[in-house]
Amino acid sequence: MIEDMKVYLMERWAKNRKDAERLPSQGVLPKIRKRLEKEFKESDKWLPRWAGEKKYELHQPYG
Repeated sequence: MIEDMKVYLMERWAKNRKDAERLPSQGVLPKIRKRLEKEFKESDKWLPRWAGEKKYELHQPYG
């Protein structure tokens, strides 16, 4: 039974590796890229503010 699970996982990893190789050269999976684009669009609503030494915090100036 454990051997079957091991074979299943190895086949799945090999399939996922082949699928990942066909992705664009950016190397980011589609779901992650979509979330990053969404976060990037939302990031213009926040401004960094110095909080001492090497620390920064974000604040939203419009509410």
